[in-house]
Amino acid sequence: MFGFRRLMFAGAIVKATGPLLYLLAFTWPGLLFIRFYHGLATALYAPPASALVAKAYPDARGRKLGVYNAAESAGTVLGPVLGGAVLTWTLMDFNAAFLVCGAIGVLALLIMFRVPSDALTRAPERRCGDRQLRAALQQVAVGVRQIASEPSIRLVSLVEAVLWLGIGSVQAYLPLYTASVHIPVVQIGLIAGAQGVASVLTRPLMGRYSDRLGSRKPLIVAGIVVCVACVVTLPHVVGFWPLIGLSSLFGLGTGLVTPSTMAMIGDLVTRNNYGSAMGVFGSLWDAGHASGPVLFGLLLLVSGYQVAWLVMALLMSCALVVFLGAGRLLR
Repeated sequence: MFGFRRLMFAGAIVKATGPLLYLLAFTWPGLLFIRFYHGLATALYAPPASALVAKAYPDARGRKLGVYNAAESAGTVLGPVLGGAVLTWTLMDFNAAFLVCGAIGVLALLIMFRVPSDALTRAPERRCGDRQLRAALQQVAVGVRQIASEPSIRLVSLVEAVLWLGIGSVQAYLPLYTASVHIPVVQIGLIAGAQGVASVLTRPLMGRYSDRLGSRKPLIVAGIVVCVACVVTLPHVVGFWPLIGLSSLFGLGTGLVTPSTMAMIGDLVTRNNYGSAMGVFGSLWDAGHASGPVLFGLLLLVSGYQVAWLVMALLMSCALVVFLGAGRLLR
């Protein structure tokens, strides 16, 4: 309806302005509103960006989505590192950190002008009367319903959501767990960052391999098995080197799964429904990622790290069993 380029521009504008609004957050309701606004950046940018990549490269979808995912993960890894460096250099001046973040957002917005405005990125031309707008919205709603009602797309999205349930728990609580076993602060940062680095390095390679393999299922299954094994083992490990190795292995597992699931979504949908499919997929992905720390925190209160991560591993294993059981829907 709006075209990939317009939505990506809207997301980039929010990303550039959001950090600057934190300078005006003096109360928690104000901070909550700004967090909601800032979160719109991902909702606006990520689905059309991934859909554009899937649509533009049908013969190399896994490899290109792997590169896109790797860039996304690199930002996730480097952001906290840069923020920590700014806070250290400025003696904990958060305003300076928000200004740096805003400057990076402005730079990204300027780079967006290099995205061509062509038939691939623009929406089809429509007259903008009320009747035409209602018809366009109805068309979008029909597309989303069709995508959401497709069993194969729901299945792949479920697998990714449950995987990110586990990833969210590891990202949020791995630093706290390592601190509880008396790992030094500097080493905690290295352990937490190892997962992201391994994922960044793995995703483009595994995306390309999934294109050549002909079926994306083996990489998805292998990645989930690796992640489950890491989550079960994690609370039983206490040393720096074993923990950094386990964190890296977990990143490798996520790097196996995510490019393949995103590419599989692109394989399953028609060319006109990439945006709707990636929107549904991304919504379930984010729901899993956001729910992971909440669920894990509740489990941690009543059971401890071993049981909490065991439950996460069981949930991921259940998703794998469902995925394997419904293999006839996928290739």
